[in-house]
Amino acid sequence: MDLSTFNSLAEALEQHLSATVRTTIQTYNQKMEDFGGESVSNAQKLEDFIGLKKATAPMTDHESGASESGLDRSMGKELVEYDWISITDREGREIDYACYLLLPGGSCYGPRSPPSGLSGRYSTFAERAMQSQMRESAAEVALMNCIFNECPSRRITLEFVKQATDYAESVSVTPAHSYRGISLRADQDGCDGYRCVLQYCLDKTMMEYQELSNVLSLLSWSGFLAGMHRRGCARQDVLDYAASVTIDDAFRSELSMCVEDKEAEYGGFIEDELRQSEVELLEWRQAGKELRYPYEKRRICLFALEQYKYSYGGSESMYTVDDDDDHPEQC
Repeated sequence: MDLSTFNSLAEALEQHLSATVRTTIQTYNQKMEDFGGESVSNAQKLEDFIGLKKATAPMTDHESGASESGLDRSMGKELVEYDWISITDREGREIDYACYLLLPGGSCYGPRSPPSGLSGRYSTFAERAMQSQMRESAAEVALMNCIFNECPSRRITLEFVKQATDYAESVSVTPAHSYRGISLRADQDGCDGYRCVLQYCLDKTMMEYQELSNVLSLLSWSGFLAGMHRRGCARQDVLDYAASVTIDDAFRSELSMCVEDKEAEYGGFIEDELRQSEVELLEWRQAGKELRYPYEKRRICLFALEQYKYSYGGSESMYTVDDDDDHPEQC
């Protein structure tokens, strides 16, 4: 089977699965309306879905002292986080303002097609209504992915590992290729690493694989992974560390120190990466992709920029930090 035929089949399968997920959500909507007599928001459906899944899931070894994601398993605690991000151009004009949703496991999704360039965000009822629509849209995208993730075909098996790695080894050009939504590298080291990560995720879902890949990508991008290699850490050590990581302010602070080192070595690194992460957020969101990697790159860059300017004094050409995120206090 040639690549174009494979991609056509994959696209047709994706469309079919998307239609199936939408049908499932519509059925859920109807049952909830029949039961309660009123419509239930996508945000509440998502909370219910994740809460029920967590409540019925067996406790893992990693959860003996804490939950898998560093969050309470209790149904009473909020399971989903929402973050509003404003993106500006180089002249400081707002070009996008959207809601990003973080799932307990670490995945991140945004709205389908949010209004852009909102100013005076809370000044009118219409703008508040648009914000509500964006939040609902982000919740719908996340809910669709959560339901899709429950399909048996989304669980990683030995057969899938073999098929995916064989396909990766057959690709003779660089990273634009993907297999069932997973980006591939054509070089042998990349294929070997890809195989190891998939094997590490055996019997886990694609969403769990993506969450681990996000952490590994952040470790590699920041330079933290290179430091682990210099200290003689084996590939298994890296995977074990990445699997144990909770993406929180402590983790971001640790990676931001590596990013500051890169800024000292390559002037303008932070600003360039911050711009790139915002471009990726916009493009990936419109493509319906999972967004935690560019989302965290942006947060780490903002934190590193604050720290770098605090320590060394930043140039006026660098970003003015104007973000809704809460950052740890300076030392």
